Amino acid sequence: MSIADAGDALYDSGVWLEGGSLTSNFYSFDLLDSIGTTIDGIDHTIVKGCDPATVTIKASSASTSAQTINLSFGGTAVNGVDVLPVPGSVILPADSTTVSFNVTGIPTPPGGAKIFTIYIESGCGISDSISINILDTPTANILTADTSVCAGMPFQIIVSGTPGLSYNWSPATGLNSSTVMEPIASPSLATTYTMTATFPGLGCPLITKDNTVNISSLGVSMLSDDTEICIGKSINLAMSGDISYSYNWSPVSGLTNPGIEDPVATPSVTTTYSVTVSNGRCTISDQVTVTVLNPEAIILTPDTSVCAGASFTIQVNGNPALNYSWYPANSLNNTTIMDPVATPSVSTTYILTTTESTTGGALCSVSTSVSVVMLPPAWRKCRTWSGCLCSFFNQALRHSYRGKLQLCMDWPGRIYLHNPGAIHF
Repeated sequence: MSIADAGDALYDSGVWLEGGSLTSNFYSFDLLDSIGTTIDGIDHTIVKGCDPATVTIKASSASTSAQTINLSFGGTAVNGVDVLPVPGSVILPADSTTVSFNVTGIPTPPGGAKIFTIYIESGCGISDSISINILDTPTANILTADTSVCAGMPFQIIVSGTPGLSYNWSPATGLNSSTVMEPIASPSLATTYTMTATFPGLGCPLITKDNTVNISSLGVSMLSDDTEICIGKSINLAMSGDISYSYNWSPVSGLTNPGIEDPVATPSVTTTYSVTVSNGRCTISDQVTVTVLNPEAIILTPDTSVCAGASFTIQVNGNPALNYSWYPANSLNNTTIMDPVATPSVSTTYILTTTESTTGGALCSVSTSVSVVMLPPAWRKCRTWSGCLCSFFNQALRHSYRGKLQLCMDWPGRIYLHNPGAIHF
């Protein structure tokens, strides 16, 4: 087609343009997608050595042909040093409105947080930009050196680490918590604690550190077993340990010296002795029980006086399980029971011995006694032919009659006449 200028009627050249071909495409970052993650309240953050951030560029419209989108970079982070190299341009496929690429932090020595800014270039300058925060590779270190502690003594494991890390300790035995940064450990055995730390959900590799705790032993143990002794007997309490250690036994009652490793105990009642041993750094405690056997029985019947031939029960308060033995045996109905019946003919002291055996075979015994006094007859003058009566013993005695004299016979054969003071043998 020819176009003539109306002014000079000369032909000019012309160019046909397709309708709509002069419209331009606009590119921007798709902020609706997650670019990095939020750490400590800061959006668009990645961590060196962890999962990358995916950056998406969107076009305002699709093109029938592939489009080249030019990029440029800024900020404090260096492309290819702090992050894996990001190309200076990306290709938007034909008939597509989005294209994506990754920004990956490179593990480097700690240099502090940095910012990596990406710009979309256009013919008119910068059409859009996005800034990505780049954090150093996370670190965690156990500052507490491998150490030795006393068994059960608590101490805190000190740790330095990147803020935001999650921690896990293994084994959990002896720790107040297995998920805190700096747990308190109270191991009873030598233990190697393993710490693992990571940023949750960021794909970071686990940080693993160990701390070994050995147990310092005093080399002390209780040599004395729980035992039984008889009342009034003694036993040696013994700990195995250095004489330079301090020893403290309690209670002090019945001990020869509560400040030595092997005091002699003479408890009057069953007693549990506790001992604390220290070398100035470590302290341990132990205990031993001394059971005191006291087979004592109490004779309730008091010392008494009886008439000849009278019987009575000797009453006793005691443990029926004890062994009972009475002496002398004559005039008792049974010498091995608690409450025998006595019929003494002369004044007698009855001795009761009660016994009990310890688990070790020792025989414990306690003796007590009661005395019985035999009363003589209480005489009165015979005034009749009937037999004279011993008023105290309630025992009739033979009498004799010689003329007008009445008499009674007393032990050992004395004859009391009616006439006072006249005695015949």
